[in-house]
Amino acid sequence: MAVERAFRIEHYLFVGDLKPLVYVVTLIAAVPLALGLLSYYRRWTYGGQRLPLDRLGARLRRLVLYGLLQARVVRGSLGGVAHALMYSGFLLLLAATVLRFVEADILLPLAGQRLLEGGAYAAYKLSANVGGLLLLAGVALAWLRRAAGLEPGLPDSAEDHAVLALLAWLAVSGFLLDGIATLAYRYPFIDGWDPVGYAIASALIGWEEEHLVALYRALWTAHMVSAIAAIAALPYTKLGHALLGGIANTFFSRLEHPAAFRPVPDIERRVEAGQHFGVVRLADTTWKQRMDFDACTRCARCHASCPAAQTGKPLSPMNLVLALRQAVDRGLWDSTVVPDVVPAEAVWSCVTCGACVQQCPVLVHHVETVLELRRGLVARGEHVPDELLQVAYNIMRTGNPYAANPYEKEEWLRRLADRGLVEIARDGEEYDYLLWVCCAVAYDPRLRGTLEALLRLLRRAGLRVAVAPEQGCCGEPARRVGDELLFVELVKRNSELLRRYRFRRLLTTCPHGYNAFRNEYPLYGVRVEVEHHTQLLARLLSEGRLGTARPRLRARATYHDPCYLARWNGVIEEPRRVAAAAVEELVEMKRRGLTSFCCGGGGGGAFYDVKAGERISRVRAREAAETGARLVLVACPFCNVMLSAEAPDFGFEVKDVAQALDEALSGAERAG
Repeated sequence: MAVERAFRIEHYLFVGDLKPLVYVVTLIAAVPLALGLLSYYRRWTYGGQRLPLDRLGARLRRLVLYGLLQARVVRGSLGGVAHALMYSGFLLLLAATVLRFVEADILLPLAGQRLLEGGAYAAYKLSANVGGLLLLAGVALAWLRRAAGLEPGLPDSAEDHAVLALLAWLAVSGFLLDGIATLAYRYPFIDGWDPVGYAIASALIGWEEEHLVALYRALWTAHMVSAIAAIAALPYTKLGHALLGGIANTFFSRLEHPAAFRPVPDIERRVEAGQHFGVVRLADTTWKQRMDFDACTRCARCHASCPAAQTGKPLSPMNLVLALRQAVDRGLWDSTVVPDVVPAEAVWSCVTCGACVQQCPVLVHHVETVLELRRGLVARGEHVPDELLQVAYNIMRTGNPYAANPYEKEEWLRRLADRGLVEIARDGEEYDYLLWVCCAVAYDPRLRGTLEALLRLLRRAGLRVAVAPEQGCCGEPARRVGDELLFVELVKRNSELLRRYRFRRLLTTCPHGYNAFRNEYPLYGVRVEVEHHTQLLARLLSEGRLGTARPRLRARATYHDPCYLARWNGVIEEPRRVAAAAVEELVEMKRRGLTSFCCGGGGGGAFYDVKAGERISRVRAREAAETGARLVLVACPFCNVMLSAEAPDFGFEVKDVAQALDEALSGAERAG
């Protein structure tokens, strides 16, 4: 059957009479494809909302980085490897298909020109072989992940298997078509440029030509119809959600800092008008939230990284998003989201650690949706745990979430001033830093020692630091439990306080306050340069302004990354430099930095814990103990409290990095 011909492609081999069928099937498939895409547009813009087309440069960069280059998809997990194989294989096969279409249906008919001949044809054949093999390898790995249960929470539905079967069929049928074509006209010269096709052709030698032609025509028709039908079905299948996530949701992704959680526009006017805010009904969701729901590819990365899901709480970020998507599918716009669509316990299980957001390959912002649901519950006054209602009430009544007497804090700060550790801020004076005293530190006698240690270090460095004793809560706890109105009132009050004093930077010891001032206050027009104490200490060490701790603390220590410092704000190395300067040996936990596991204290978790499964703090304490460390260093008062509660059971001590550094430097002075 083999006949030597020119080193170029033969289009529509054996199926020239079927060529019109391609155009007919394509036109038919365009109808459901267009209707499906239109339905997505309508649900996103429900209620008159519009998709933004601002900052096109930034949006295109995100589309390229996260949509086309799949920067988040390919990292880390076994699923990333499987997807990388399938995606790269698909791109190679798509490129081959497009090149073939351009030559066969545009250049040859219109200009009699070819693209695919000589060396270009050889490269084309080899890349198509590689693409098919990569696609099959990715499909096999994706099947293995499900069959062997290698990743917790990974969906294993009939649709998942059907999608994988379709991809496998397209790759296998493509190789069979290639093998028959190779035997027909390129067997003598293609050899290594078409390894799979050549192997199949070798196996087919001796078949009757009429049988091969009949097989080719049947395979070609089935392959063509399957491929075009798959495109038509994109809006209705998991493949479509991958497209929506990879293209639409990356282009239209939030351009704000991920921890700059969406404010409520005109909140005071809405309250005066008796209007609710947050998400109460499904129709209250924004276009971006609905696009997030549709973009979810069910990869389960958020589920696998979520502290609540991994400790048996009634929350899976993936299932939350999918439940909301199903409600939109059913058009339940007037339904009350909680509890009709999402159980209240799931909403309150979130510790807002951001692990889901950091892991999501298509930039879904699960935490913002949770916060919007909490706002809706607070606005309605329903399904809010009493402990969290008490937090907001305490802040309104006493200026702190603990209902502690603010006079005690003022007296303590004045005693520190009398000892020369800090100054009481005065109008007209200028300071290097205004220290924002976290409520947890101010009212917990054990945590006060961490602040005093920090102040000793700053005095050693010769910095002028002041405190405002009248300062209350930054409002972060109120915002996390959904009381947006109280947060706005505190922002206004604190803005007036900050304007009273002159200082170079605001200094915080709490990552939650740091995030609030850095990313959330600017949403309400309040901008101040803020620094976390670990950033300041790391810089002072590098400048030689704190001296050297020799010898260091004789302890095997590990450092726990606070979610609001490391994941939300990228402060990872500075605390480690401080810790390394304080202890003899610093070891790492298996989950650290951007992938750190939460202590359980964020998002209201320090005040309320869903009574289900294991305590999040206990899981993290176990990971710390597994390092063999007897000292766990932290850089957050919430982390300090949560891990200290578990410490007796695991035989370690918890200290702030500032406290450890102060002890090391003091010990070095005594030794000297």
